[in-house]
Amino acid sequence: MTTTIPVSEEIKKLLETYKGDMTWDEFLERLIHIVYEVNREKNRGILGKGFKSSYNEVRVKRWSREY
Repeated sequence: MTTTIPVSEEIKKLLETYKGDMTWDEFLERLIHIVYEVNREKNRGILGKGFKSSYNEVRVKRWSREY
């Protein structure tokens, strides 16, 4: 099953230049993956700023609980 998505002519021309010889399905799926990757990296940066302990501090604390 296929569907149509209404967009302005300017946007369609712009998308077609980036799409190249890919099908619309391939192109849109690639865009989705790019958006997920960008969001994942952004969230890693946000989460990384929230941690105050270094890797070695966490490792020592975990080790000390085992013994």
